[in-house]
Amino acid sequence: MINAGSTLADVCFAVSTTLSRHGITSILTGGSAAAVYAPQIYMSNDADFVLDPDEPLQKVAAALAAIGFARHGRSRIFM
Repeated sequence: MINAGSTLADVCFAVSTTLSRHGITSILTGGSAAAVYAPQIYMSNDADFVLDPDEPLQKVAAALAAIGFARHGRSRIFM
């Protein structure tokens, strides 16, 4: 499980692995991808993933709940 002390790389790995285990394809993108692959050059404080728009958000939320995330609102999941 991830927690407040987890690094961005830890969070990205946990999210990606969890989604994959639930059959959900995801792509890390944006500043978080840059920060994971070039931490000495770029810093980010969030993790952005691109998912298939046809993937039910309820399925994504259920998968991520196991690692400490909760759904807030219509289209976002937060820790």
